[in-house]
Amino acid sequence: MSLTIPSNIMQSLLYTDGMFLTSANMTAEQAYFNNWIYLQNQCTFTPGVFAGGMQVTQQGNSLIVSSGVGIDGAGHLLVVATNGTPVAMPATLTNPFYVYAQYPAIGTPIATGSPILSYTAQVMIGNSVPSGAVQLATGVASGTTISSVTNNSQPVLLQPTMLNSSLMSMANVLRGSATVDTSKLTNPGTSTSETVVFPTTGTKFTSAPMVTVTVQGSIPYALAVASDTTQFVVTLAAVQSAQASDSNTDSTNSSNTSSSTASSSVVLNWLAFPNP
Repeated sequence: MSLTIPSNIMQSLLYTDGMFLTSANMTAEQAYFNNWIYLQNQCTFTPGVFAGGMQVTQQGNSLIVSSGVGIDGAGHLLVVATNGTPVAMPATLTNPFYVYAQYPAIGTPIATGSPILSYTAQVMIGNSVPSGAVQLATGVASGTTISSVTNNSQPVLLQPTMLNSSLMSMANVLRGSATVDTSKLTNPGTSTSETVVFPTTGTKFTSAPMVTVTVQGSIPYALAVASDTTQFVVTLAAVQSAQASDSNTDSTNSSNTSSSTASSSVVLNWLAFPNP
């Protein structure tokens, strides 16, 4: 794990009675605490998005992103506070294109002339994901028209150094995502299964690995996972009737839940690592 450690991380303001505080003094004091938070996040978490957040949805030829929180490689919190935030669209689209969130280098004043800055994450599109940004989705374009968009963000995980080294080493871990058809999960107790084959490149398991699975979205499902050395089978069971908001819509943003329909699929993020 490579850490980003600012040179002034150990510098703090020394207060004395009667001292005159300048803006530089106050900025230095803010930096002391911010840098500690960033370093702590780097040491504790992998870059990614916390479960279910920052889902990208296509609306015609534009994209919007749901509210959510993530962490980038430098330990910054990536926050999208407003559900349905529009994605900054470029003049031309590449094929494929990538939707990503990044921490702003400079904050934006919350109002003209205001001394208060907002550091809300910037959600943008590019032909690649810049260093330090967190990928949210991949899209396909036909000319300047968006054909499709697929959410494929990685979940925030504990850094391997925070876990027992015999349990988890990044050299022996596989991760990925899968889409499961949930159109038949309309009543509590109904279930469906999906087989996920491990990639042919990378780690080869000599015994059945431990597999953890996270379901993106706001609809709850019961999970069961069975694995062997080449694949695992995940079973999703409905725990409520399919009637409210779909997995890509924030429940607080849906006033007509009785008339909306459940999403026909959900995205699973999975992690597989050797048993100790």
